[in-house]
Amino acid sequence: MTALLYISTDDRAVGQPEPMSFDDPDFLPEALSGRTGYMLARAAASARAMSEHDLEPLGISAREYSVLAVLAEQSPLSQTRIAEILGLDRTTILKLGASLERKGLVVRERDDHDRRAYAVALTPAGEGVRLQAFSLLAESEDRFLTPLAGQQRDQLNDLLSRIVYL
Repeated sequence: MTALLYISTDDRAVGQPEPMSFDDPDFLPEALSGRTGYMLARAAASARAMSEHDLEPLGISAREYSVLAVLAEQSPLSQTRIAEILGLDRTTILKLGASLERKGLVVRERDDHDRRAYAVALTPAGEGVRLQAFSLLAESEDRFLTPLAGQQRDQLNDLLSRIVYL
């Protein structure tokens, strides 16, 4: 598959992109622009950077938001179960849980069914922050997906869901 990355300028007609050159700092070699995995990683990095920036006023990260979102659907949950749902490792979920607890957004208590584990529950303050974050992230996603029309956005989400849930 041959893929070239183009940029368009205001002087050119729509649909007639200007080829990028090696002198352009935004040039991406075909060996990278033609790789789906690389392009997905670049897109994810851009989306994450926008999300992190937009969440700064709330004092939480995108990963912390993901924990709050999971707990909004079902709470309490063990840290192990949250990690499984989000695809995170044990160390990461422990750090996220501790951080969210320090901020008063979750409570962690010993699990009644397994005294070695913690059950994590969303606090009312955590629900308030989650709702604010949801709105901020919806705006962030809208800006990120500006190049795509509504139907294309739905299609992209559908295609990514197929890959994620293999």
